[in-house]
Amino acid sequence: MKQTFAFSTAITALFFLISCGTPPTEKDGAQQAGTDTEQIAKDWDAAKEAYHDVMSSTFHPAEEGDLEPLKARYSELASAAKQWAALPLPENMKNKGMEELLQKLATDSEAIGAAVTSGSDEAITTAITALHEVFHKIVGLCED
Repeated sequence: MKQTFAFSTAITALFFLISCGTPPTEKDGAQQAGTDTEQIAKDWDAAKEAYHDVMSSTFHPAEEGDLEPLKARYSELASAAKQWAALPLPENMKNKGMEELLQKLATDSEAIGAAVTSGSDEAITTAITALHEVFHKIVGLCED
């Protein structure tokens, strides 16, 4: 069971990194201008990875019934989502509904604190599962 879980986690992480990677910086043999564009993409990738790190270390144990990592780190989800949502979008993420989904991720990540501090284990599990679904919608947009 633990080997299957570890393999599943590794595949999910690899899929995430491949599907939402930074777009190429060269076009038709000429390097695209703009260190601003490059910095936006780097900041975006760093924020995405920061959120993914916390999500994976809280959601996957919750799937197995272990809510302790989420109870210990729920505020990190809110902080990472807020920072990610505040960043400008890379060009390849614009006009996809990404801004709205990132705002929902930030709002729902903040709201999970209420479930963790005053909810039942079932309410906590429901909240983290719903939050994970929002996160995967974002990952899906990265694939397009």
